Amino acid sequence: MTKNLLPITLLSLALCSCASLEEQNKAFADYANKVLPPLKPSPQASQVAQQSQSGQAELKEICKKGVVVGPSDVDTAYVRAMRAIGFDTPEDKQRKGLWLADNYRHTVTPGVMYDLWDSTDMTYTDGTLRGATVGIRLTKEGSGSAAEYRYCALEREGPGFFAFMDSQFPSIVGAVATSKPSATNKTTSTAKAKK
Repeated sequence: MTKNLLPITLLSLALCSCASLEEQNKAFADYANKVLPPLKPSPQASQVAQQSQSGQAELKEICKKGVVVGPSDVDTAYVRAMRAIGFDTPEDKQRKGLWLADNYRHTVTPGVMYDLWDSTDMTYTDGTLRGATVGIRLTKEGSGSAAEYRYCALEREGPGFFAFMDSQFPSIVGAVATSKPSATNKTTSTAKAKK
């Protein structure tokens, strides 16, 4: 764990020195893409893959990523992320009897960086639970914070769910608006839709 923090701390210090915000965001995103593991399909996608044996229509998993910077300090952003995304600490998972997914990560360096990755069920605007694999790295950015995020969900969740997800990340760091997240569509599993 300490080995992972040293490069991140050094990068944070280097970024804070004199680079513009845009250069800092690009450097952070480039570094994050090198050190972060690729997101694995969510348990829901695995479930769909198991159903594919009896199959029909193919379902796709859509992944989006982005970077947003806002005025909220990194510790406040962490609390907001825990609530908005529904992340659990390792202690919460143990208490609830939940398993740790292969891509689960909960690295905490108060005041500096939080690295949160998990497959989670989020409460959507209509009150239903929707599954997604979500990762967010929060870092101190001057007096505010930056969030580099990625998430994947099945295409069947619909465009409203993806718009809902996209709206969560700016609010975590207290930003009013963000650049449009980039999306990739990939077939991660096949399943047969029941007729």
